[in-house]
Amino acid sequence: MPKSRKSSDSRSLRSTLSVVFAFSLLSAMVSMRSEAFWARMVDLGLEDCIGACKAKGLDTMAKFAFGCEFNPQNPDSSKLTEELLKPIAGDHTEHIPLLRMLWWESWGVATADLRRNAEGGTDGPRKLGVPELAERRKQTLKNLPGLTVTQDLDVSDQLITEVVGIVDRNRLKYVAWEACTARTMEIAGGKVDQTWVTDPTTGYLKCETSATKLGDADLATDFKLDLALRRRGLAFDMGDLMSWNCHERLREDLMSALTRTPPPGYARTSKQQLRRADEVAFDIMAKATEEGVKRVGGHRPLDATIDRVLAHRDYNLALQPLPASSGSSNDRRTQDQDFDRRVAPRIDRGGKGEKGKGKGSKKGGGGKGSTDKKPKGALPEQLRHPGCDAKDAKGNNICFAYNIDGCDAAPPGGSCPKGRHVCVLASCRKGHGYMKTHG
Repeated sequence: MPKSRKSSDSRSLRSTLSVVFAFSLLSAMVSMRSEAFWARMVDLGLEDCIGACKAKGLDTMAKFAFGCEFNPQNPDSSKLTEELLKPIAGDHTEHIPLLRMLWWESWGVATADLRRNAEGGTDGPRKLGVPELAERRKQTLKNLPGLTVTQDLDVSDQLITEVVGIVDRNRLKYVAWEACTARTMEIAGGKVDQTWVTDPTTGYLKCETSATKLGDADLATDFKLDLALRRRGLAFDMGDLMSWNCHERLREDLMSALTRTPPPGYARTSKQQLRRADEVAFDIMAKATEEGVKRVGGHRPLDATIDRVLAHRDYNLALQPLPASSGSSNDRRTQDQDFDRRVAPRIDRGGKGEKGKGKGSKKGGGGKGSTDKKPKGALPEQLRHPGCDAKDAKGNNICFAYNIDGCDAAPPGGSCPKGRHVCVLASCRKGHGYMKTHG
C-alpha cells in the first residue's frame, strides 16, 4: 500500500476514534452495567442477538469491546468480523453492520471509563443513563418491600448521580441536606446552567448548556428535614455507597435527638447542632475509609463504620443539649431562627402586587397626611447595626421599643401590638432587648 494511502487511512482512523471517544465522554452509558448494554441492543433492533451474547458471557459493553483480540488501530477488521460478529449474528447476517457499530460504541465507552479511572475524573460525576437509573431504583426498592416511595420520598436523578460520583472517585465527601432533592423538583424543571469545558477532540473550550441544576431541598420543618435524610439514605443505597438500613440508624439517631425533651434548664437540641453532628459523622466515616468506599469482598466499607459513629465522643458531644439562656423558654424555634433564615424558602416581605405592603403603599403608614419618608419596617437609628433586622425569619414584626428602652406590653419572647419581644440581631433572636445586651 502506498505510504500516502497509509497516512490517509491512519488519519481517518484517528479521526474516527476521536469522534467515538468524544461521544463516550458525553454518553450516558456505563461500560460495566448490563442493563445499559441490553437497552442499547434493543434500540438498535438486535433482539435476535441477545441470546448469543448471553451464551458467550458478553453482557456488558466492556466485555463486548474486549470479546476478541482485535486492535482498533488495525484497518483490517476481518478478525473482528470472523471471531466475534458473525458467531453472534448467526443466521441473521443483516445484523453484522449494526453489531460492528455496537462494538465501536462499546469500545469507546469502555476506554472512556478506563481513562476516567486512571486520571481521576476531575470533570465532575459521570452521567447516568435512564436504564441504569431505573435498574438502581428497582434493585433498591426490591430489597425494601415495606417501604412506600411517595413523591416527596422519590430521589432525584441528580442526587443519585452525585452519590455514584463519590463511589467512582472512591473518596467519601459530605452530602449536604440541601442537596437531597426530590424527583418532583426535576420534573418541574431546573435552572439552566452554562459551563465552559474543554473539548477532548479539539482541545478548545466549548460552552455546554444543561438544565439539571436544581434548587436546594426544602428543610423548613422537622418533617421535611426527615424526608431529606430519608432520600439521602435511598440515594446511598442506589449508588452502592451505604445500605439503607445503616443510614437509617444514623437518621433515626439524629431525628430522635431533635425531638428529645431536654433536662430542666437546658434547651432542645437545635438544627445547627444536628447539622454539626451529621458533619462529624461523615468526618469519622471518611477517616475510617481512607482506603476507599467501594465494595471489598462483597461488603460496603461504610456499613462497618456506623457503630463507631454512633458511639464516638465527638458525635455525641455535638448532640448534647445546651444550657437555656435566661428569659428564654425551651421552645426550639428561638434557637433555630438563624438556621431557618438561611435554609427555609424566602418569604415575600411585601413586593409588588401585595396590597398595602409594597413600595409607596399608604395603608398602615404613619397616619393620614403623614410626611415621614422612612419606609415602613425600617430600623430606628439606634438599631441600625450589622446583622439587625426589623422582621424575624417568618416575616413577623419585631418591637423596636422593647429593643431600645424596654416594653411592658408583653413578656420576653411574647408579642405586643408593635411586634415580637425578641432581639433584632438575626444571629441572636433571644428574649432580650438589643440595647440592653449588645448596645
